[in-house]
Amino acid sequence: FDKIVISKFELKGAYLKIEKTPTQLMIAGVDLNKDSADNTNNNQEIPAETESKPFAYQLILPKLAFNQVNIDVDNNEKLHHINIKELLISQLKADQQSQQANLSLQSAIDKTTVKLSADADFEQGQGEINSQLSIANYPIKKLQHYVQQLSELSGSLSLVSKQQVTISPEQFKLHITQAKLSNNDLVVGYQQQFFNLEKLENTINDLKLAFSQGEITALSGTSQLTLNKADVHHKKPSQKLAYFEQLALKDISFHFIDEPQVKISSLVVDDIYGSKNEDSELPPLVTLKQFNISDILVSGKELSINKITLDSLQGDVIIDKEKAFANLVTIPVTKEEKAGVKDLTKEIDKEVTASKADFVISLNEFSLTNDNQISVLNNSVKPIRERKLFIDTLHLGAISNAPSKQDQQTPFELIGRSNKYAHFDFKGFTKPFAQQPTHHLQGFLKELSLPAVSRYMKEAMQMELKNGQLNT
Repeated sequence: FDKIVISKFELKGAYLKIEKTPTQLMIAGVDLNKDSADNTNNNQEIPAETESKPFAYQLILPKLAFNQVNIDVDNNEKLHHINIKELLISQLKADQQSQQANLSLQSAIDKTTVKLSADADFEQGQGEINSQLSIANYPIKKLQHYVQQLSELSGSLSLVSKQQVTISPEQFKLHITQAKLSNNDLVVGYQQQFFNLEKLENTINDLKLAFSQGEITALSGTSQLTLNKADVHHKKPSQKLAYFEQLALKDISFHFIDEPQVKISSLVVDDIYGSKNEDSELPPLVTLKQFNISDILVSGKELSINKITLDSLQGDVIIDKEKAFANLVTIPVTKEEKAGVKDLTKEIDKEVTASKADFVISLNEFSLTNDNQISVLNNSVKPIRERKLFIDTLHLGAISNAPSKQDQQTPFELIGRSNKYAHFDFKGFTKPFAQQPTHHLQGFLKELSLPAVSRYMKEAMQMELKNGQLNT
């Protein structure tokens, strides 16, 4: 008298069509929006004796099976096809106090294989769900219609994960035992700017996350993230705004110490260049062998970095006869876009100004390593000569806006050469965050060729220096 037992329920070879328009929701030919509107217009009150009562039975269903069920979804002319090859719900037992079941799903969504297995066990609104999910090469292009601002979106997305969800009236817990997210051949287009990424891989291990009343109360786990061969270009692939061979976030760890924190062992970007027109023989405006940030700590109140290193910085500045950068790839900007950028910049400045007293940024060390040089070829002055600036040493010491460190001295050192004879050596310190900012510099510049400087000054001075050197 208190149990409903269905030994087996099976549905096979079914077809369902779902159509959604701005005014209709048609499921199997029935407009649910119309039925809902009719009920509202009738404004009928439900008699007290017909109001829903608690379900007084326990439902026992050892096997509920759906096989070869096809569903076509037309979401405002955005088409999707779902093929449920097998959906098996077993050992289902449910009543008002407790619910338990096992689920196994093998399906194809937009021709993408999706597999899900899960078991759930709840008692008086408290329990857990253990599940495993896999998605193999989902075509991201199917999502483009949902982001109208994008002119292009393509690539494939894959996910394999194993997780546990624990739910109670006071707390929500998520434990991702292991997960791997990958993306291949991603293309994102916005107007005439495009972002290409050959491959993304993100792995997560033993991630534990807990919420209570909407606030994070616990966080732990590790992760790794790698991006391979990415570029941003304008109009066509040859007009590269920027490119890197690989970006790797190594040894990411999550923590909760009074607030959520993320620690990253290193952020390494290899083989970078900026502004390269591949249709010409001109070199990129800037290249960098490696950009390395080590020991990063991020929280809601702090960004702390141990060291930033730039390896083999090479700059090639080529100025044409019209005094424009010949090897600079630019993006045309309309007056409206410029105004929008200005407004956005003002808003960001306000937010930064309001928060900088609370948010602490600290850097322990910045330096350049190996061969670093900047060459300038100016075709707008005569005689045309190339000037090379070699940076042998560039080092910056510890700097922080933390209240306890605003008066500390940040030492710096800059040593280098220019062309054949000129050389310079500067040392000093700075206190940019002190109540009275202080900057101290000492050093020398020797054997700077005056004719090289004169080329830029002769029109204003109405005179030209034919020879000589400057020492200071």
